[in-house]
Amino acid sequence: MTIENKHVYHALLSFDGLHLSFPQHQVIHIELTDSIQYTNNEDQSIFGQWTYRGIDVPVFSLSAELHLLSELSPDRRFCVAFKIDEEPSFALACDAVESLLLEEESVLQPLPVPMITEPTPIRHLLRQGENLIYICDAKSMHSYLSEECTTLRKYAA
Repeated sequence: MTIENKHVYHALLSFDGLHLSFPQHQVIHIELTDSIQYTNNEDQSIFGQWTYRGIDVPVFSLSAELHLLSELSPDRRFCVAFKIDEEPSFALACDAVESLLLEEESVLQPLPVPMITEPTPIRHLLRQGENLIYICDAKSMHSYLSEECTTLRKYAA
């Protein structure tokens, strides 16, 4: 599968050696994690929230295996907020974030069958040098987080 022109620029989030890529137009803001308001919630899967234009956005931290973490690692320096249908939706904490230009001839690989059978926000794979980049989008990540976290449903209501 060849990259469509409208998704040539991606935001590359890195943490714990994992590289997740999202279409850049789905990112609404990047902030330092210092601005996160830490919260206590029942299921401990949302460790904080960030207010964007008066809207509280839940902030999540994931492990390299995409498990929700209840605490923020000291390496997580950035908070990347995403929108769905033009509305702020959620944010992910990461160690690094950068812009990634995917060339038109970049080939997205399908997910291996074992990865498809489990709930996953990953839609495609991209090999770039020695790195394996997992291609996601905001809607698939939101769906994945909703499955993992009942508290997120409160924000969607």
